[in-house]
Amino acid sequence: MKKLKLLIFLSILFGVIFIAYLKIEPKIKKSMLIKAYEQKNYKIYYREIEVKDADYNSFEEIDIYYGKDKNYVYYMGEKIDEIDSNTFKNFSFPFYIMDKNGIYYQENFNKYKKIENIDISSFEILDSHYSKDKDTVYCKDIILKEADVKSFKIIENNFTFDAEDKNNYYQVGKMVKKK
Repeated sequence: MKKLKLLIFLSILFGVIFIAYLKIEPKIKKSMLIKAYEQKNYKIYYREIEVKDADYNSFEEIDIYYGKDKNYVYYMGEKIDEIDSNTFKNFSFPFYIMDKNGIYYQENFNKYKKIENIDISSFEILDSHYSKDKDTVYCKDIILKEADVKSFKIIENNFTFDAEDKNNYYQVGKMVKKK
């Protein structure tokens, strides 16, 4: 009888603990997040290397690559001169950023080139090289004049072509074959 009571008690106890465990939502502590930028001794550091010209009081880390202060945007600790820090926005997709003046494609390390004549309201990133707006398809910052914007799409897992539209196949922004 004692064993039965003990078994019932333990079953109820484990049930209560299990239900409580399911209802607890894990909270991510800020200290658990991966951080690349650090503020110490009134200076800003990116992975232990001092970030030149960074304003200590206004600096904020955006993600592990980007940070900004009241004057500049930084990519991996390097200043990006052409971007307005007050209106800076990075996309969840790499290589593209924007500010009040437009959308930019990352040409190399921290050099960005503005995508000219783009319709910001309809801009859509398709993959790391291709994007489009309501009228135009782009490869990086280059307009693909022959591309049909309505039918243009990315081809996954194909080593010959990486995109297509109703008329052509493309490889890294070059039309390589007509349909």
